[in-house]
Amino acid sequence: MGTGALEKSGAVKLNTLGNGSVQLQVPSGETWTIVTITITTISQVPPPAKCIIFRGTSPVGAAVIASSSTGNNDVARGNVTLLAGEIVEAKWEGGIPQDTARMTIAGTVEGIGYR
Repeated sequence: MGTGALEKSGAVKLNTLGNGSVQLQVPSGETWTIVTITITTISQVPPPAKCIIFRGTSPVGAAVIASSSTGNNDVARGNVTLLAGEIVEAKWEGGIPQDTARMTIAGTVEGIGYR
């Protein structure tokens, strides 16, 4: 097994209430160590969407990793290790309807395909 750079992202168009979520799941045979999680939205006008980042699927069985009262242009830093099959989810609420929200994670990935 080796280690490589991890950079994954996902986006969602917020619904008519300004809500939406993005989930990224660790593939079989990999372990992710997330060092930064960046959240953004395209619109820069109020109201800002609140965003909570979970380890696991919200709200049942999930642990809060970070939160943002603006839901935009925020970065959470730390070390969160996720094993194969685990999920990291960003959940936005109360933003601009039809806005696009994105979560980008960066860190390291360990697995068979990395040297």
